[in-house]
This record gives sequence, C-alpha cells and structure tokens, in this order.
Amino acid sequence: MTMPLLGAELPEALQVHANESVVRGLDWLLTQQNEKGYFGIPDAPAITGLCVIAMSYSDEMRESPAFNRAVDWIISTARPDGGFYVMPSQTRRGGGRATYNTGICMMALHLSGRPDARPYVLAARKFVAAGQRAEQDSSSYGGFGYDLMGMSDYADMSNTYVAVQAMALTEEAEDLREGEQVDFNKEAAAEFISHMQHAPQSNPGSWVMTDDENRGGFTYHVPENNRELGTKEKVKLSAYGSMTYAGIMSLLYCDVDRSDPRIRSAFDWASRHWTVDENPGVGTQGYFYFLNILSKCMATIQDDVLIAQDGTVIPWREEMIQKLVDLQLEDGTWKNEDNRYWEGNPILVTAYTLTALEILLSDGE
Repeated sequence: MTMPLLGAELPEALQVHANESVVRGLDWLLTQQNEKGYFGIPDAPAITGLCVIAMSYSDEMRESPAFNRAVDWIISTARPDGGFYVMPSQTRRGGGRATYNTGICMMALHLSGRPDARPYVLAARKFVAAGQRAEQDSSSYGGFGYDLMGMSDYADMSNTYVAVQAMALTEEAEDLREGEQVDFNKEAAAEFISHMQHAPQSNPGSWVMTDDENRGGFTYHVPENNRELGTKEKVKLSAYGSMTYAGIMSLLYCDVDRSDPRIRSAFDWASRHWTVDENPGVGTQGYFYFLNILSKCMATIQDDVLIAQDGTVIPWREEMIQKLVDLQLEDGTWKNEDNRYWEGNPILVTAYTLTALEILLSDGE
C-alpha cells in the first residue's frame, strides 16, 4: 500500500523515512487481523478500536475491506447499555474496563465516518457520561473510573483522560441526536483532574509535593485516606510523564484555557523533565502510551519549539519523529520489553505508535 507524504517543516529525509515507517507498520497490522475482524483478543475491544484509529489517518486504509471489517466487528460488540466491553470470567478490580474500552471504541466509530456507526456513537456517549462520579462528598467527584458497576467511589487520571477525550472528540455527533443532548460535567471533571496535580494553589492535598521533581506534574490516582494502600501513614505520590500530559489534555478537553495556571505549571514540569527516551518518572513502564499522549498534547498546543528549563530550544516534533522511527523493529512493529500495561503486545504498541507518528506528520490535524 502507499501513503501520501505528510509533514510540517521537517527535514525531507526524515519525512520520507517516517512515512515509510508508517506504511510498514500499517502493512504489518493488516496481517494481524482475525478473520472475524478484530485485532488482538476479542475480550479487549479497545485494541481493535486503537487499530481502527491508526488506520483512519490513511484514505486508502479507510476504504479497505480490513478497515470496514474491524468497524463491523466493533459494532457487533455493542451492549444494550451502549458500552463496548466484555465482562471477565473472574471478578477483579476494573471489571471489563468498560470506560476505557467504550471510550476508545466510540472514537474509532466516529472517525470511521460511517453513517451506520452514528447511533452506536450516541449510545456510547450516553454510557460514558453516566459513568462520571457524581458523589460531591467523594474525592472521586467529577472523575471517571474503570466501570459503572461496583466502583462508584473510584476514579483515576487515566480513565478520566480517555473518557473526556472521547466525549470531546465525538461532541459533534450530538447534532444528530433527537431529544436532549448528552455531555459530561466539564467543571466537575476539571476539579477532579486538578486534584491529581502537584499544585498547592489549586490542590491543597496533603500528598502534594512542591519540589522540582514533582511541582506541576500529575499522578495517576490519590487513594482516599490511604485506605487502598492499607496504611495510616501519609503517602507521597510522584508525578510522571504520561499522566502529566494526560492531565494537560484533559483540562483542555474540559475547555480550560491554555493560559490557566494549572496548564502553565504542568508545562513547566514538562520543560524540566523533557525526554523521549523514557516515560519520565517511571522509566520504561507505559513508555509507548506516554509517547502516544505526548504526540497528541504537543501537536494540540502547536508551538514550534519547547524551551527547556535551562533555555535550550527543543525541536520536539523532529525529535519525537526520529525517536519513533528509530524504535521500529525489522518486521515493521513496535514493542516494549517491559510488559507493564500490556506493552509487550506488539499490536497494541504498534497502534499507539502509528497514531503518534501520523499525528506528528499531519501537524496535529
């Protein structure tokens, strides 16, 4: 297959190599599709959703039988409540990860542009919106957790990022809804997101740290009263890269202006910890998830350069694209040797990386 040459102001050789890298990755991805249409395992619809998202950037791929088989399979998994998830055979925290799976799948269906997918997007929006924590006396108020069932007092930064991203990017679908439109509570979500940040001016939590290592950064989840950690001692939770960029993006999806002190302080953290060699704060864990979020965040902000704490000018787009191209394996895939967060799965990681490259090459459009 071929792919049109895309790119912002990048060295021509890098543009060519990056586009070749995308083509090789997409070609490999096609070989991994099950005859029923899904990628990876059927119990995790989000993997197929991520593959559809990666394929949607190519006009040729969008018109392919493989793309439409994947979209058809996602539609076939829709549940009566509007969600896309499979309940596991054993009870465990997170259940079917309904928020994550549904959010990813509804974005994939929306990006497919298929008219027959629109009712499923609208049903999924209603499902995701209903999962927002509404208990105002809870530390989870305004956030999103794994599932609707049995987790009513739990929310975290990752699930909240997926939920608000999915709701924001499919918002135009509401123009087709008959009756009252559906949305999430952006003010409450922004309040929850703020509680995940090391920022004493907006989050006076006892766990907040103001040292250079953490100030302005975001963490994943703050256990209420440390119950979930089984300790009476106050726990200091460190900030790290993927959640900090997820925090920035989530606030933007909640219509918080980029000049807001919370976003400015998060970018201050980013300038002090800029790297594409690891997920800053946690090393190799969730590395490709981090690169995926980083590409979306930087392309959304669309500043040509990032100024590091020492005044160094960082050509972030070029640096990121070069790193992603260099990490591709000979067979066209990407894979993390650290299997935390399923990143030993080349289908998942290749989908993450293809989307990141495509966003960077298309200048965030």
